[in-house]
Amino acid sequence: MVIMGIDPGIKNTGVAIHNALTDEIKCEVINPFNLNDLYNQIVDLVTKHKPDIVVVEGTIKGFSKSPSSHLESRGAIIAALQKIDVDYRELTPPQWKKILFGKGNISKTEVYRIIKRDGIWGQKIKGLNGHEIDALCLTLAYIAKIS
Repeated sequence: MVIMGIDPGIKNTGVAIHNALTDEIKCEVINPFNLNDLYNQIVDLVTKHKPDIVVVEGTIKGFSKSPSSHLESRGAIIAALQKIDVDYRELTPPQWKKILFGKGNISKTEVYRIIKRDGIWGQKIKGLNGHEIDALCLTLAYIAKIS
């Protein structure tokens, strides 16, 4: 099973492709110059990697601190996924944090510190930025959730 995690952003969108059978992980950041470019890059990435499922970082209902750029980029990503008819799910930050770390209110700074120090699930994670780590956590949380 190939799972793609996407951490939405207008300037920086984190993407992780995780082959759950081989545990091969590829992470990258795409830097779209507008929403249309983000939409096209997502279509291209999904077409290239052919994931079985895409997990997008969602927003917290009733929580208005998400910047409009996050909401707009999330919308462009979901529109792209719907256009090419790929199955997708959303996990909010508290959901994936609770699945992976046992508590949904752990700060992203703490998440990054733990992952950079200890790795995750026995894998050392080096050289990734926050967007890539978030995207990777989405894939791992999805695997844990369905296991």
